[in-house]
Amino acid sequence: MKAKTIVCALCGMSVVVASCQKPRQPEPAQKASANQTNPDKAVASPAASAKPSERELAMSPGSPTDIGAQQYAGRLESLRRLMQLAASEGHPEEAIELLTSLLDEIEAWEGREVSRQVAFSEACNFERQRRHAAARDAFNLFATRFAGDSAVAEAIVRRGACLIELNEHGPAEAALRDVIADYPDARAAEQAWRKLALAQLLAGRYDGALKTLDQMDRRYIGTHLSEYAKMRKGYVLVAANRIDEGRSQYERFIKECRGSAYCRYARRQLIALDPAAPATSR
Repeated sequence: MKAKTIVCALCGMSVVVASCQKPRQPEPAQKASANQTNPDKAVASPAASAKPSERELAMSPGSPTDIGAQQYAGRLESLRRLMQLAASEGHPEEAIELLTSLLDEIEAWEGREVSRQVAFSEACNFERQRRHAAARDAFNLFATRFAGDSAVAEAIVRRGACLIELNEHGPAEAALRDVIADYPDARAAEQAWRKLALAQLLAGRYDGALKTLDQMDRRYIGTHLSEYAKMRKGYVLVAANRIDEGRSQYERFIKECRGSAYCRYARRQLIALDPAAPATSR
């Protein structure tokens, strides 16, 4: 999804629809809350600790018939600021509540299509910022609120990727299987297969990952996805400490790869297994 800017026709406010690319470097670790030294003292919600007037302005109901364009723009700014604060301080539920209010406002003023684009963009922003809990819930909100939209499959895959980052491998596997079953011909299904095998690998379910890669190989036979599945099987076998089987899988793949983009990777992995062997034997 390419980045672009949507300009509100009524208030002139620009809304940036960002790409879903991940950052090159993760954010620095968040500073500890001052309240963490006292286990009996609850950590206050960031939005709740904001000035009451700002929160009331942001959360109070409104419509194009009873608020002006300037007030609308201010409300969007307040909602977005509070939403980002909630997400950065580890309050994903509150961030999603604020995102929902933001989308309601935009839909009332700008229409459902702009609301849809902003919903996906904000979820991508959370993912890019490595706020995976908020991104997980934001992609789920998109899939629920805009059910039937062509981007729902991608939203579910990205939710699965966030679940993997959060070490929630079971829920990730369930979400990714839903994409494969419900959207088998969608482009997002290709990523779903890869992410599913990864979730199973990270959960230590090596046999499950191998089975997924076998199915992926058959599903996309003759394509680069089939080549990926064959190469990846070698990696999973080695991770499962089945070294000889992994070595054999890499060797078979190298004989058949014929210039595949994954040939070089397989050769490097094979050399890493037996660094003393001459490179020419690969």
